[in-house]
Amino acid sequence: MPSDTAVEEVQVALFAPLADLTRTVHGVDLEVAWSCLTPDSWVGRIRHVAVTEPAQAGGVGEGR
Repeated sequence: MPSDTAVEEVQVALFAPLADLTRTVHGVDLEVAWSCLTPDSWVGRIRHVAVTEPAQAGGVGEGR
């Protein structure tokens, strides 16, 4: 990436492949929270995101 690329664009470019891989291989969604340590240093804290399954048609509580 060019040296003048915005920090946010670099962070997305770094995290997107990891998120895609874990979703594809493990079926797990991740999110990252970035923190600035120094003016030229960032750290990302990655955590698992709970995914709620959509309700199935004909499930409990649905009128038929």
